[in-house]
Amino acid sequence: HGLATARSVRALLSVAWKFGQKRLGLTSNPVAGQLLPVPAPRVRYGERHEIAALVDVADRLGLPEVGDAILLGVWTGQRQADRLSLIGGQIVDGAILFRQQKKHGQPLLIPVSEDLATRLDAARARRADWPVTYPNIVLDERARKPFQPDWYRKLFRIVATVASTGLLPAEGKLGQVAGSLMRGRDLEAALDGFTPMPTLADFHDQDLRDTSVTWLALAGCDMAEIASITGHSLKTVQDVLKHYLGMHPE
Repeated sequence: HGLATARSVRALLSVAWKFGQKRLGLTSNPVAGQLLPVPAPRVRYGERHEIAALVDVADRLGLPEVGDAILLGVWTGQRQADRLSLIGGQIVDGAILFRQQKKHGQPLLIPVSEDLATRLDAARARRADWPVTYPNIVLDERARKPFQPDWYRKLFRIVATVASTGLLPAEGKLGQVAGSLMRGRDLEAALDGFTPMPTLADFHDQDLRDTSVTWLALAGCDMAEIASITGHSLKTVQDVLKHYLGMHPE
């Protein structure tokens, strides 16, 4: 993060200095030629067993809506904010007609996979007796209202921590949240039969977008088809794929 911020600051100062050269008569740029290194891109995708483990743990912890959000990320390739704002009325004839919040509301038509359709049906059934509900596909089912982004991030981090270690976070605000979620419940009993997956220690919600791109490619989609579903640029799709497809001879 520090390196990315430094590059942004340097770019802003460069624009200001060029303005000074043009309007104020400045002659030399004191940092000309002093280039900062480019941060290595973070590209991480989940294998099927890793995604299955995350969803399984979410269900075991009594957070099925987090499992729904995870599968939405895998099968739609959308950012967290877009998934949390997605509403049921956007599903038409087995596909999600969707406009991203970024990129000037780029329209997408996203097919709904069988796995995702099953989860969404179960979510509607869980909320069938709510006196008041919202149109969002994913809702905070404890508060019975749309997710606050920071609250969702905390819950996802708890799910990922338990999935990777078999233990709840113990320190800080995350530990307090985890303790309140499991108050009166036995974590060991909830995880009976589950084997922790240490590879999930570095997995983040943002990685669901890379997962979607990679899975679509492995399913036989070309770059244009992937971009039309996830909303990535063709260059971004290419950057993700060149990093991973060599790991998958199939």
